[in-house]
Amino acid sequence: MSQFIGTSMPRGSAGDITRGMFDYTTEVKQNDTTTPVADDGVLVSLTATGKATPATDASKVYGIAVRDYRQVGPDGKVWPKDAFVCILRRGYVAVRAAGTPAPGGAVYLDATNKGVTATKAEGATAIPNCVFMGAKDDAGLAEIAFNI
Repeated sequence: MSQFIGTSMPRGSAGDITRGMFDYTTEVKQNDTTTPVADDGVLVSLTATGKATPATDASKVYGIAVRDYRQVGPDGKVWPKDAFVCILRRGYVAVRAAGTPAPGGAVYLDATNKGVTATKAEGATAIPNCVFMGAKDDAGLAEIAFNI
């Protein structure tokens, strides 16, 4: 959450990149049609054919689906939202988080709801190279650093 004199600004939406343009790396991958990535801020793995799908195993998290600003293809048409996924490979991003995130705290993949949590519960596995940068804001969003 950004701090200003007398107030603070919310983080925005899940999947928003939270730091400057030189602080992150993203890639675009084709979305899996069987189990597609449907929301921003979701942990992403790759299928055997290299397509994006929601992560179910913390050790196989490839990145985090970030808010995508539609691209125009060579034919002049806007790419359909469900065809491709913009994936954060390195950087800072806002995500919906369960539990009570704390600065430097581990980020877990909750096996039950496949979401991000700060709670080490049964079935929750820590995501390598991923930490919380602070507490949640009023909207339930927390900033995480991934693969930094």
